[in-house]
Amino acid sequence: MSESIDRSHAPRGQMTASTLVDAISRLGDFAEHHYLEVKGPLDLSLKSTRAKIAKFILGAANRMPDKAASAFEGCAVMIIGVSKDKIAGIPPVEVMEISKVVTPFLGVTGPQWDAFWVPIQGSENHVLLIIVDPPPLGQGPFICRKDSDDVRNGRIYVRGDGETREATADELDLLIQRGNATPAPAVDFDVRIIGEVRSLSLDEAATLEAYIDRTRDRLLAALPKRTSESLTNSTFQELSRSLSALDSIQNYSQTAEDRTEGKYLEEIDSWEAKFRVAWPRAFRLFAGHVLPSPTIQIVNRTRTFFHDVQVEIHLEGNVTGTEYYGKPTKIHMSDLDLPSPPRRWGPRQNRLPDYLLPNLPFHEYPSMPSAPPRLDWRNADSMLLKLEVGDIRPLASELFDEEEFVFFVTGSGIDRIQGTWAITARDFNAVFTGDLEVSVGENLDLTRTLDHILNPHQEATP
Repeated sequence: MSESIDRSHAPRGQMTASTLVDAISRLGDFAEHHYLEVKGPLDLSLKSTRAKIAKFILGAANRMPDKAASAFEGCAVMIIGVSKDKIAGIPPVEVMEISKVVTPFLGVTGPQWDAFWVPIQGSENHVLLIIVDPPPLGQGPFICRKDSDDVRNGRIYVRGDGETREATADELDLLIQRGNATPAPAVDFDVRIIGEVRSLSLDEAATLEAYIDRTRDRLLAALPKRTSESLTNSTFQELSRSLSALDSIQNYSQTAEDRTEGKYLEEIDSWEAKFRVAWPRAFRLFAGHVLPSPTIQIVNRTRTFFHDVQVEIHLEGNVTGTEYYGKPTKIHMSDLDLPSPPRRWGPRQNRLPDYLLPNLPFHEYPSMPSAPPRLDWRNADSMLLKLEVGDIRPLASELFDEEEFVFFVTGSGIDRIQGTWAITARDFNAVFTGDLEVSVGENLDLTRTLDHILNPHQEATP
């Protein structure tokens, strides 16, 4: 049942918290786990309510870090004012007032936690969320420091799957080990994309549609002209076979047209359909030829050596990535993987017979194994980059400038791209995250350049 809950993020924002409250109202107590406790309306003025909140905070803070990391970014959440199919809430009070009555159970050096209210539409009541910070390595067990209903001074409480109770001897051993473990060093990374992303535009009517129209006109113009005195189709085919036989006596260079006009028209229609399907990829390939490849910089500001570092970058919005091909002196249609139109109507040129071909020597060279790529990317509604960085030394930075990819945006009015990054490293049971921003440069209109590639023999337009 808990699979209906989004556990990927801690509900610290109003929208995320409201979504969680709605999900809890559908699931009720079935949603409870070590990271989540659900309570109906409680009276915050009662000692028993204060003790329940304090007990949950202590138990959640006494979880092991690896188990806590499985949900809500390591946090634990207590929700008060929600039950199965009902969001009743409770009268809101200042969070400071809650802290005053809960802190005596925790002590001034107790667990870190926060509380905030989620309003209920059409009601003066609110739902209360208590959020306990993730338990860190190097932290010993948190001890209850006050007697009250269901809690005792000096006792150690742990959070299980759906209950908060006193720790067993084995669980206390684990908490002592947690306290003796070396805490992870403070991490200070920065990830930057150096350079700017370009905005690309294209007039498809002047390129794609114009090229298809011209090509169709050229192919259709090659068909035989029909008049009242023209040969019938059967007579024309018979004459073609006769000419083909005569031609075969003289040379081996041509064969008469053997397609019907219907088949020829089908080939033209099939080519157009394939060309339209291939066009978006051709546009990306073209961008890979004309745009520069950006540089990714990963900065380690700490004195810690990180091994097997992996970086994931998520760029939001209408941004697209493609492979970098370099800037050739001239780009041809073959570079864009666009399908060629069918052969024009008329005699077909034959290839030379095999016995007339020169006997060229053939050399087979052993294939060399290639190293796996360090960078991978995926295009969807946004762009996701995955980079294998390797090791990063203390107080150093790594540059990825191997010219493997380019990326661009389409559309007007975009001046910057927002993104996020996440870093993982060997021996660190944590994900380090941050934000980044890439400026969008001046728009580059590709219409004339692509039109010239599609029609290389036309005169340049002034």
